[in-house]
Amino acid sequence: GLMSDLAQRQKLVGTEFEEFQVRLASMDEQHRSWRTRVESREEQWRAKQQNDLEPFRTQIDSLRKQLTKLQSDEQEHFETLSRRADLHDGGLEDVRGIALRRAPQTS
Repeated sequence: GLMSDLAQRQKLVGTEFEEFQVRLASMDEQHRSWRTRVESREEQWRAKQQNDLEPFRTQIDSLRKQLTKLQSDEQEHFETLSRRADLHDGGLEDVRGIALRRAPQTS
């Protein structure tokens, strides 16, 4: 009768619930392994990016060094010109005298 029907239904629900829990656990496991895969893929991708960027970093560093050297050369050149201009204000003779003194002596 009614009681056995109820018991039957309870048993069915219990079984369904167990199956559901098993399915849930399996989905959980899949999700975990999927996340691990994604994380390792991301890690590989990051490493690859680092490797791909390395030559550019080296190039940029080298360009930076060249630029710094150019700037310091330019500064030096500018200071030399300024000194010459100061000398020029003091008279052309001074510049000629310096040029002659600097010139290699020919005998």
